[in-house]
Amino acid sequence: ANVMQFLPFGDIVSCGAVSRSLLRETMPLLTLLRIDTASQMHLGVASRFRDVTDIHINSLLTEELIDAGGDEVRDIEVDIETRIKCIPFISRFLPSLERLHFGQKNEDG
Repeated sequence: ANVMQFLPFGDIVSCGAVSRSLLRETMPLLTLLRIDTASQMHLGVASRFRDVTDIHINSLLTEELIDAGGDEVRDIEVDIETRIKCIPFISRFLPSLERLHFGQKNEDG
């Protein structure tokens, strides 16, 4: 479970799909989830994680750099799909959730 804390959420779900022991024994012990895309917020999958205390949702904001006549302008928008899915997803973790972080991923990860 300690190594899986550092994996992106998509990789954690893939590991659970491949190994029944990971699905039943390790996934319930994870305390940190990093969500990188709105499509990763599955309500059915969320029920597999019982001890989550921290969630990082890195898909709420999108940033686009615009060249405005020699000046770089940043256009930041709220991702609609993430906004729709985040409340139902987060509500699955309310009994144990201690910290919730919203943000974005940049080109470097």
